[in-house]
Amino acid sequence: LLGTFTACGAGTPKETGSTIPTEAEDDGVIDVLMIGNSFCYYYVEELVGLAAADGVNMRVCNVYYSGCKLNQHYNWWLTREAPYQFFVTTAENGRVKTDNVTLEWCLAQGKWDYISLQTPQYTSSTVDAKTALEENRLYLDTFITYLREHFPKAQLAWHQTWAYAIGTAGNGTVTDADRQLFTHERNLSFSLMVCEQYDLLRINTGDAWKIIRDGGYDKLCARIGKGTNHEGDYYHDGDVGGGQYLNACVWYETITGNSVVGNTYRPVYTYGGMEIPLNSDMTYEKLQEAAHQAVLNKQAQEAK
Repeated sequence: LLGTFTACGAGTPKETGSTIPTEAEDDGVIDVLMIGNSFCYYYVEELVGLAAADGVNMRVCNVYYSGCKLNQHYNWWLTREAPYQFFVTTAENGRVKTDNVTLEWCLAQGKWDYISLQTPQYTSSTVDAKTALEENRLYLDTFITYLREHFPKAQLAWHQTWAYAIGTAGNGTVTDADRQLFTHERNLSFSLMVCEQYDLLRINTGDAWKIIRDGGYDKLCARIGKGTNHEGDYYHDGDVGGGQYLNACVWYETITGNSVVGNTYRPVYTYGGMEIPLNSDMTYEKLQEAAHQAVLNKQAQEAK
């Protein structure tokens, strides 16, 4: 466990007596820690499935609290509260959950090769990307400094998430085509600023979603319900809609450098004992190609 934290200066944690692991471990396993919310929750089983099909041993862990933003992670870190669920997902054991743990406890569970951060997208048109960055600067400065000190061999990453689907989301947000494009572009701008200023690896699932949507398909949120395929909640990634698989493909190719095109892994989604296929307008091959193109586009942009 980590040592006790007390607030000092402008709310910066002060550490005493830490026993946290400090180095990634060359053990043949890629250990990934995602600090976030439900936007890094649903697709992890698909991620380890893609890895296993490609002969890669991957362990993916989630520090999870629904809707959690960077400021909330930061505040709970300072106060050492234990609201989190910690999920460990492997191809061998599936997903294993531990309830009511602190962020410190989660960090101490591995010698991480990758650690990702994210924050929910801004749905207000009055907050531009630069303002969003300033609103999160204290939390980014503190987390990234701490993680680099304690995990010097870990690759730190930023998850560029996706815009909501057209319709009314479960949180009451109404999205039309213009708002969807606006949100995507602001998420992209914000992520580019964060990654440039903090030298983070950008995991651009949002770009892959746009590629699929530009092809005329906007059902990536669709999820199994009552035995039929429906629209989901319009903002989480769906299973039968393909959002989960698409996200997993982007993560896998970004982390490993291995193309997902041609990967043989196909998840099985069931309801009431029946296997439910992807929506008829989508295929796993299309999802692989979109993820691959998003990663290639990012690499070309970064090479300029």
